[in-house]
Amino acid sequence: MTQQASKMFLPSSAKKIVGKMKEIVLALKMENRFSKEKILELYLNKAYFGNGSYGIETAAQGYFNKKATDLNHT
Repeated sequence: MTQQASKMFLPSSAKKIVGKMKEIVLALKMENRFSKEKILELYLNKAYFGNGSYGIETAAQGYFNKKATDLNHT
């Protein structure tokens, strides 16, 4: 998860070796600084969920017309 989150915060040069190294360094810094819950939060707030929705709140509004906090698994 941390590796995926770090990739989202860097320009798309990660296919090159230098970009991949930056991604790894950022992931290590994130793991040392943030809890797993915070890393998940960062990921969910930046991820693309399709249909033009970036971030979990936008996706919840777009797909379910609800706030993310109002969603449940049932």
